[in-house]
Parts: sequence; C-alpha cells; structure tokens
Amino acid sequence: METIVDERGRVLIPQELRQELGIAEGTVVDLERSEGGIMITPARQKHLSWKELNGIKPRRTAKPEWPTPEEIKSIWG
Repeated sequence: METIVDERGRVLIPQELRQELGIAEGTVVDLERSEGGIMITPARQKHLSWKELNGIKPRRTAKPEWPTPEEIKSIWG
C-alpha cells in the first residue's frame, strides 16, 4: 500500500490497516527507525487529551491550601 505525506508531515494509514491493527482515533503509536524506513506500531489504546499529549498536564505536588472562612469573608466583605 502507498500513501502520501502531507505538508505537515502527517501520513494517512489506510482504513483497512487501522482496523486490522486496532488503531483508532486517539491511539498512541510508537515510531521506530528500521532498515531504510519507519515502523509504526500501536503503543496503547488509551485516549489522551491534547494537554497530556503535549506534556502540559498539571500534576499536584502537595495538598492544596484552602482559604479560611475569615479570608473568604475579607474578600467579599
């Protein structure tokens, strides 16, 4: 099978191959160099958000500090 790389470097994997390999929208794939080419394999089936894909998902590093009732009253007071 042949496909074309578009101006943004994207490659369309034909539907027949996606179905055969279980690659659906949001599937993470591994890219690996091989002799004279690239091998694409499904890594996992978990759907990730754009934030997770770009590595900017915030992670909690400590317990959040909640304002006291007095602090809230002073803001709205």
